[in-house]
Amino acid sequence: MNNFNWSNRPLEVKFSLFQELAKQGWRIELERIDQIDNGTWWKDDATGLPIPNQRINSQGDTALITWSTYVYLPKSDDWVE
Repeated sequence: MNNFNWSNRPLEVKFSLFQELAKQGWRIELERIDQIDNGTWWKDDATGLPIPNQRINSQGDTALITWSTYVYLPKSDDWVE
């Protein structure tokens, strides 16, 4: 692991669990989900700016980019739900 110098202590605490699991052989993957590609947001043809899909995201509650986290036991090919 790198010696990373955190400037945000609360964030460091949240990531310490991932670091401990990685040291024990667990594998952690992040998937980036673009909500424009997913249909939760649209892209305005004239301006190119994102617009929330008025049927499923009318308040814009879903971020433009979301993340899914997958955690795998050591020596496992299937992620833990």
